[in-house]
Amino acid sequence: MADYISSDLTSGQKDSWATPDWLYAALKQEFWFKLDACASEYNHKHPCYITEEMNALTMEHWKDVFRGYLHLRNCWAWINPPYSRGMIKAFIDKAYEQCVTHQINSVLLVPATPDASWWPKNATEIRFITGGRVSFMNPVTKKLVNGNTKGSALIMFKNADLGTHQVTRYVDRDRLRDIGEAILKEAA
Repeated sequence: MADYISSDLTSGQKDSWATPDWLYAALKQEFWFKLDACASEYNHKHPCYITEEMNALTMEHWKDVFRGYLHLRNCWAWINPPYSRGMIKAFIDKAYEQCVTHQINSVLLVPATPDASWWPKNATEIRFITGGRVSFMNPVTKKLVNGNTKGSALIMFKNADLGTHQVTRYVDRDRLRDIGEAILKEAA
């Protein structure tokens, strides 16, 4: 199969770039995610996930997709939102709403652009990923593709910390990759 670049993808595929497995594994070790709130059948990172058709943005309560559990209170959701116009803000707003209303904590992977109009002022923590850019998985080839035009950041909404001062931290990409790859190797 030929390698695809962004211009070769359909509009639906352009919003389906997947989180690299090593990054999710490293973060899962800390947050023990119970839900992937922005996924597809092909790129979900957790067995419990919300697809575009299920529409996390219109759901009253994300626990409604959670199979076999009564609630998600004080648990963590993983969100790698589509980067198309308006979608990052929509998922940030929904994650905040779920945090305030249902005590569901969230980690969102977004472009590191604090000057963007969608950048949250109400997040409880922001971690900038330093030392290089994250390469995402192409939705067609399933291969990591270098050339991300922006750095990445993790935005967190933690119910227990709402109303406190926002914490800003920096985390090294290569350190996250080392942790994630070690976890994946051990699980293999």
